[in-house]
Amino acid sequence: MKRTKLKGLQTQAKQENIFCFCILIFFFIQWGIFWLYANLNSIRLAFSYFNTSVDEYLLLPANRFFENFADFFSLLITPRGGEFLLNGAYFHLITSVVCLPISYMVAFIIYKKLPFSGIFKVVLYLPAILSGMVVILLYRHYITALATENGFRGIFTDPSTSRWIVSLYVLFTGIPSGLLVNLGSMSRVPSELIEYGELEGISLWKEFVLITVPMIFPVLQVQCLGLFTGFFTTQGPLFTFYNRNAPDELQTFGYYMFMAVYEGVDGMSKQDMYGFTSAANLSIGLMSIPIVQGTKWLFDKFDPGAEF
Repeated sequence: MKRTKLKGLQTQAKQENIFCFCILIFFFIQWGIFWLYANLNSIRLAFSYFNTSVDEYLLLPANRFFENFADFFSLLITPRGGEFLLNGAYFHLITSVVCLPISYMVAFIIYKKLPFSGIFKVVLYLPAILSGMVVILLYRHYITALATENGFRGIFTDPSTSRWIVSLYVLFTGIPSGLLVNLGSMSRVPSELIEYGELEGISLWKEFVLITVPMIFPVLQVQCLGLFTGFFTTQGPLFTFYNRNAPDELQTFGYYMFMAVYEGVDGMSKQDMYGFTSAANLSIGLMSIPIVQGTKWLFDKFDPGAEF
């Protein structure tokens, strides 16, 4: 009897293990293909060049082994590369320094069900629900029509107006980012703290600064970990606005990298640029490690340590 019961338990455990294996195998395959293989292949490409005679990528010779990395850093120190980084920093600062605080404030307004919170829901959720291309087409149509009525033409290409028009779009679409996460975090703040603050006559601003933000500080910390690394990779909505014809004064390094693998740049084919872009991504990743760790250390210093 005991042997039969033990055998039955072993069979059940075996079936459960097989079931778990069948469920997890798909995730391991996905991880192996889209993360492990993709990253290993990208590292190999960083030390390779495209050989047109054999139509494949070959490792660079020893005397040119770090050529792709040299090309990347050489571009960064040129005036053109400096302009790429400044434009990337500009668009990244809009989304991180301007949009992020406003996003938390708007989430707090919706969370507290203050006046106009319903309007905020509709206006801010709509761009997140609709396709990005649809939002851009509508934006371009209405801005162009409004500008034409007032005698302005070429508002998206004129250097005096293009940056402000694109910045306005980045601001409009950047505020809803993370809104659902922020709302979910705020909803977990203990109601007892809010009620105690209300009994003490605390204002909404103090409630936001002294109670809500400290209680959701871990979420804020995670959102800010990549705050300084975005200078290198931020593209902005340049491709969706301009396709391959983005104005030189707006181009970022992220846009340059995208165009390099999309169709090639500077007279070189996209096959010839894969080694350069792989080396650039690998370099950015390595440079990001101390930056992210430093950001985490800095935020840990300001962590209020509030728990609930």
